[in-house]
Amino acid sequence: MKENKDILLKSWEIVQNIAKYNCEISWKIRMWGLSIWAALISYSFSEKNIYISILSIVVIIFIFIYESGQRIIEYKMIELSHDIENSLNKILINSRDPYIPINGVKTNISEYKFSDIRIIFSKNRWLIWLPYIILLITNLIQMVLILYI
Repeated sequence: MKENKDILLKSWEIVQNIAKYNCEISWKIRMWGLSIWAALISYSFSEKNIYISILSIVVIIFIFIYESGQRIIEYKMIELSHDIENSLNKILINSRDPYIPINGVKTNISEYKFSDIRIIFSKNRWLIWLPYIILLITNLIQMVLILYI
């Protein structure tokens, strides 16, 4: 029983570290992407070049997709962490029916699919997707200003 608890504790620590790492990477991706986007927007406005504005839209879409991938991994690790916590709780209370996660305790999330993007677009995660929508709207307004000024 003690060996199981030790294994679960180590697994929980590893999963927590992976989730934390992916969270940090997501914020770095966002900051670099926003910096590149802002530089492209300001340059396109000063040069009145619509093609650079289009490039900035492409950049922000790629940054969103890349950040979303990191966030999905983070959220899957958090789900796995909850499963491990449930297992630990059952062991700590000496339950007769131990909780075993459906896929076991692992850090491999090979079942990552593009349909997992729905995790990002949930109402609870609006702080992830709303800024990108605002940036796209800002980009479109800036393109209209370039064309008509």
